[in-house]
Amino acid sequence: MRFGFHTQSHAPSTGSAADIYPELRERARAAEAAGFAYFSVSDHVVPFPAVEGPATPVLDPWLALAAVATATERIGLLTLVSNVTLHTPPQLAAAAATLDVISGGRMLLGLGSGGYRAEYEALGLPYPAASERAEMLEETAEAVRMLWERPTTTFDGRHFTLRDAVLEPKPLHRPRLLIGGSGKLTLRSVARHADLANFVLPGPGRLAALIEALGRECAGAGRDPAAIEVSVLERAVLAPTSEAAVAKWEALGSPERGGHRGLVGTPADVIAQLRAYEAAGLATAMVFFPDRDADSIELFAERVVPEFRNG
Repeated sequence: MRFGFHTQSHAPSTGSAADIYPELRERARAAEAAGFAYFSVSDHVVPFPAVEGPATPVLDPWLALAAVATATERIGLLTLVSNVTLHTPPQLAAAAATLDVISGGRMLLGLGSGGYRAEYEALGLPYPAASERAEMLEETAEAVRMLWERPTTTFDGRHFTLRDAVLEPKPLHRPRLLIGGSGKLTLRSVARHADLANFVLPGPGRLAALIEALGRECAGAGRDPAAIEVSVLERAVLAPTSEAAVAKWEALGSPERGGHRGLVGTPADVIAQLRAYEAAGLATAMVFFPDRDADSIELFAERVVPEFRNG
């Protein structure tokens, strides 16, 4: 199993905007040193109220990742995920290609269909129906691939149109595309276009069902499901005892999702939870530490990651 370190590109612990990037840079360096395969940041115009207040300073994720690229050497870099209803395919393709060039070929592009209504209200934009957002995700994934791979791109979609569009420079390597979401239309886009699938806090049982559903979509698309790396975005709250971890999780106000709390407990508890995930078909856990809890990060990096690195 591989691991990703997920964080926000905002909310420094000191409260000073000047400290946002230095803290982000050090988190990325620490994640790389600990053996994490990926480092991801959120791509939101408006921070989630459950994480920070609406006036929290936020770095542009693509500029932040470009800066992190110059401070790291090996770790993969991505947004988890970029909302396709707020970005056009050429914007995403160009930002991702630029990051790939700066990082020496370490970019992944994470796409999602959006759904955080506060962003649309803040920007004065209409809130599309879920089916419409899923259509935009499908078109974006297809158009971005074309822009990356073809000298010129002409694309006729319901939501996006391109006429002899040129993207230069191209990415340095064949970029990997992550698509996040679990709806049927999203799974269809994953089956057709994605290298990685990402599901948020599903729990091992739900993940097994989603992998089965994705397999059916892959059969319809004529694609081998083994070609798609299955990942989850998981909340991790660790402590020396199970009781202390649960108390910390409750104090953080971390909600359950379908009865699943996340990775909560001692390092041994979390290892057991990840083994259950592994048995369900998980390849990669993208881990988010609420409130950037230093103790949870340390326990995870020192006790959990090596357990899977060493088999």
